[in-house]
Amino acid sequence: MSEQGELDAARRRELERRAFARPRDEASVADAAVAAAELAALRPPAPPPSVARPARPPGGPPAEDDPDDPDDERTWLAAASAVVLARLRSSSRSERRDAAIGAGALVILTGILVAAHIALTAPPPAFADFEGDQPPQRDATGQWDLADETVRTQLEGRGIDIVSGPVVFGEPSRDPRLIVYRQWVSESIVEVCGGIVVDGAFFTAETCTSDEVFRSEGLEGAYDDGAFSVEFSWSPEGTPSLEVLQQGAVTLDEVRALGILALAALEADPTPADALIWNYAPDTIAGPLLLAEIDGVQYVGLLSADDDSIGRLGDAPTFCLWIADRESNGGGCTTAERFAVEGIEVLSDGVRARWLPSGELVRVEP
Repeated sequence: MSEQGELDAARRRELERRAFARPRDEASVADAAVAAAELAALRPPAPPPSVARPARPPGGPPAEDDPDDPDDERTWLAAASAVVLARLRSSSRSERRDAAIGAGALVILTGILVAAHIALTAPPPAFADFEGDQPPQRDATGQWDLADETVRTQLEGRGIDIVSGPVVFGEPSRDPRLIVYRQWVSESIVEVCGGIVVDGAFFTAETCTSDEVFRSEGLEGAYDDGAFSVEFSWSPEGTPSLEVLQQGAVTLDEVRALGILALAALEADPTPADALIWNYAPDTIAGPLLLAEIDGVQYVGLLSADDDSIGRLGDAPTFCLWIADRESNGGGCTTAERFAVEGIEVLSDGVRARWLPSGELVRVEP
């Protein structure tokens, strides 16, 4: 070996020692980087591996005219790989360590992103309530609980496309109850919906949110009847919640304080039971009072207590108007607060009448 060759070999060994030495401080890190750069400059880049090209058919276009030629891609990939390998060989130990740390961080980040994607797309635990058939229940009277099927009929009658459910929470003999389901909106939108069941199977206070929002925030809704307010929710974990807040008059004295003249008439002169076609005594607080009898049809008003056996909402007394003859008996009730403002209007077997807070009965033409 010539003298110049020996000097070059010694120089390379010195540069390799400095480039790959363990750094002790910032100065040694900088020195290693300088040595690595000088070492890389002394080493010629490795030539890319040759790739044999298949023979072209006679008359075929030259290789440079074919942009989709896979051989071109393999040649480019081989050249790029050679450059990367040369860069790694010429890099310092600290640079290789930083590259390894970066690669590890990328792997960890990829795992986090994959886990996040799974969490965002996997069904929340609450949706397990929609799986399988719910066991039938009986109410306090021994009748089968048909609230879910009744609500399904109501929803389908409104043209709602039900994807899952409905599922009803709560005891069959108690009102209100929470009911939840999922509905199809479009190809890209499915909503989670909920509301409450009152009077056995009347669905109201419907509220909906998207599947995506439900996964993070759950579903919340409210119902306000003037005398009662109901707040309900369903969490992504499947926990139902329903709270009833009594807002109106509960006792007879509180109803009297509303100053309703019709109540004074009920308490002053109730109608004897034997003068009525139907007996209204079991849950009556004041009355009953025969307001009118026209063509064999009786119009009866009364103040009724809450009857838990049929699951009325809350615990407040209600003003009720019943229309009865020898063949049928029908009517309705309303809260004391609402009756004090607008009275109550009832339609039964084609007969409509309104009982006013003043105590007056008005027949309404159908």
